[in-house]
Amino acid sequence: MTACKWNNEEELCFNLQKLYGGFGYQRYKMGKFEEYSLYLDNKNFLKSQSVITFNDHGGKLMALKPDVTLSIVKNAAPGQPRKVYYKESVYRPDKTTGEFREISQIGLELLGGVDDAATAEVLFLAAKSLEEIDDDYILDVAHPGVVAGLIEDCGAAGFAGELYAFVSAKNTHDLKNFCREKGVDETLSDKLAALVSCGGDCASALKTAEQAAGETKSLGILRSVCRAAEALGIADKIRLDFSIVGDADYYKGVMFTGYVGGSPYPVLSGGRYDKLAGKYGIDSGIGFALYLDQLSFYGGAKSGGTDAVVLYDDTTAPARVVAAVKKFADGGLTAAAVRSLPDGFGGKIEDLRRCADA
Repeated sequence: MTACKWNNEEELCFNLQKLYGGFGYQRYKMGKFEEYSLYLDNKNFLKSQSVITFNDHGGKLMALKPDVTLSIVKNAAPGQPRKVYYKESVYRPDKTTGEFREISQIGLELLGGVDDAATAEVLFLAAKSLEEIDDDYILDVAHPGVVAGLIEDCGAAGFAGELYAFVSAKNTHDLKNFCREKGVDETLSDKLAALVSCGGDCASALKTAEQAAGETKSLGILRSVCRAAEALGIADKIRLDFSIVGDADYYKGVMFTGYVGGSPYPVLSGGRYDKLAGKYGIDSGIGFALYLDQLSFYGGAKSGGTDAVVLYDDTTAPARVVAAVKKFADGGLTAAAVRSLPDGFGGKIEDLRRCADA
């Protein structure tokens, strides 16, 4: 039986900061804006090219930060491994409306010396971050090099973008038709389609990937990830998904996306970004972000935002209502006094209405 643990943002962040601190990550604080030139020089690394800009008193063009990782990497000391965590807001356009919005997130970055052990540690902390929200979670893991190798074999230099779009959408039907139109060998397109659609637990996904793409370096890295997950007791929460291709200018190694409670929207994402780190004299980098704004929606839908409700009506003495809420609070639960039961509420209920006493 699984359980939703989401209570409120403050409690979650407290627990996560304790978790990250226990692994040697230190709190990193930053300002709300950076010089616009930082984002202009690294526009290929941003999720959106749109940035909110303004001029300071000296006329310098500044920007509200659309990304946390860039700021951390830019200010990291070269040559020294650095482990930091943060709780910050970024400002990006909404994918649906295009309007800018503030996105609150908590996450961590490990800069320099990223090896198999560091990768396993970050993935473990990502999994435990999801577990702090809900026992029912999944961490999808991929390595873009596995798919990239097959696409290269297809001789797709001129139409790789279209193939990646089909891969990301898991649209194997149109992918195979497109490959046929482009004269791609049918055996190769079948292998690519099989790789994209396999997914699932580590053992079966690795077997399918080996049959489709061969034993590549990228696949070997995923094998190492799966072995570590097994040893750390989180293998049943790891799912390999080769449709995760990400941005080739950002992620060059392991990538991952986290989901909780059957939510169709990811609440966590991360991966390895050696190319970005290299621009600032750092050999490697890996990290993730947990999107607190998405969790606020998830928590409200999942638990009604409280552990308990006190039902009352006009006949209930106000002091009795307050005392009932206080009783739950004294027991370590969050409670709300309401006149009617919220739809789908599954927590504790104390009914003080007259009809309940009848």
